[in-house]
Amino acid sequence: MTANHTTDPQENRLRRSSCPSRAVLQVLATLPDAAHLTSQEAAAYINTTAAVLRVWRSMGKGPRFRGRGHFVRYSKGDLDAFMAGFDHRFEGERGVSALGPQVAGNQPIPFDEVRAFRQRAMANGYRLVRVRSGSKAPLPHDWQHGDRPELLLDVQSNAPNTGLVLAGLRCVDIDVDDPQFISEIIDAARLKLPKGALLRSRANSPRLAMLFRAAEGQPPKRVLSGTEGKIEVLGAGQQVVAHGLHPTGAALTWSDERGPDTVSVSNLPAVSEDQITAFLDACAPLLGVTAPSEALPRPASAVPPGFETVPDYIKAAGGSNELSAGIEHVTGSNF
Repeated sequence: MTANHTTDPQENRLRRSSCPSRAVLQVLATLPDAAHLTSQEAAAYINTTAAVLRVWRSMGKGPRFRGRGHFVRYSKGDLDAFMAGFDHRFEGERGVSALGPQVAGNQPIPFDEVRAFRQRAMANGYRLVRVRSGSKAPLPHDWQHGDRPELLLDVQSNAPNTGLVLAGLRCVDIDVDDPQFISEIIDAARLKLPKGALLRSRANSPRLAMLFRAAEGQPPKRVLSGTEGKIEVLGAGQQVVAHGLHPTGAALTWSDERGPDTVSVSNLPAVSEDQITAFLDACAPLLGVTAPSEALPRPASAVPPGFETVPDYIKAAGGSNELSAGIEHVTGSNF
């Protein structure tokens, strides 16, 4: 895709301008709807930062845009539409919903949708567990092996959320609220982690989660915590909510429609503990870590008590106890 260049003197004056933000906004206000703005100009116009726009692009969210890399451009009309509440992104030559099947506010997700997600995810080899409404807590006490299919498919109002049991998986949960730091953590993930992870997000936060297979064994949780936030690498003994509503009321979504319901366990990228260590080491300065805070990983061959077996429905779907293969390109650029 080629960049859209312009010779309009007002736009050129804006790009050369070093004037205060109020003056910049005055210039922006005089531009036609068809004018194409850089990320910096677009950010100024909607009162955010270029770093936030970059994160939104990587997540498939935010205003419609064209181009890639240094040639990304936003039309003023699309920015106005975004600010008016029509959240959309650019994909190919058409605008598509940025947030997918989002449910506004605290409105429950239809039971048929919950049931369909669970059916497809089980068929893809994942262990699932019912999660309480408006919560991250599993409904059953003995959830570590996953719920039985008949319980999962009998969707009830007290547990419409769906959790993913993480034994043999790795979920990199980025609990950071500053979009600039998120952007830099994404850069570190591009360099240190395999490509192709499933990417989960929600509309009201820049926080992200990335889902991999463990390259070997069933490693436990690791944590890197600093003054700017923390990164948890979840594993054996944990579950993560894969479908439903966050406690804030926002729907959880998977980028590019690549979630547990569409990508099988066997097609997840395998990440090694050495790769995770390299990623955490690269992120430590970004988080303001002053002392090591990550849990040492259990040897890859060790399996935590109670995780030695796999439910029959997982075996029937082709899953195994030896779940073993970053970040895929979203919105036209490699994440």
